Amino acid sequence: MDVNLRVAVRLTGEAIMSDKPMDLHHAEMLARQKAYTLWPELVGVAPTVAPRQRFLPPNGHSPAPGAARAQPGEGEEFVFTFRGQIRTPEGHLLPRIAHVVINTQRGVVKEIVSK
Repeated sequence: MDVNLRVAVRLTGEAIMSDKPMDLHHAEMLARQKAYTLWPELVGVAPTVAPRQRFLPPNGHSPAPGAARAQPGEGEEFVFTFRGQIRTPEGHLLPRIAHVVINTQRGVVKEIVSK
């Protein structure tokens, strides 16, 4: 699956805007760099990817309060999910699930992790 991302990734891991399209592989590289930087315990975990559904209300209707409004031409979004485990000081395994949302035009939109 190819995605026209307008983001290029430097070796340092920072995103820069570019006119050159980027495929899904490069979007995954960007998501991995962000996740591995924020949550080092997930280094080496391969993510799953899913398209993010965005609600665009019919003309004349407003979205629910606080809901993100999708604008036409704003680009697609994909959610990269990283599932790993960390060991607590008591020796128990704690699931660690992180999501990185990538927009096809703006790059990384948000990052979130389970506690």
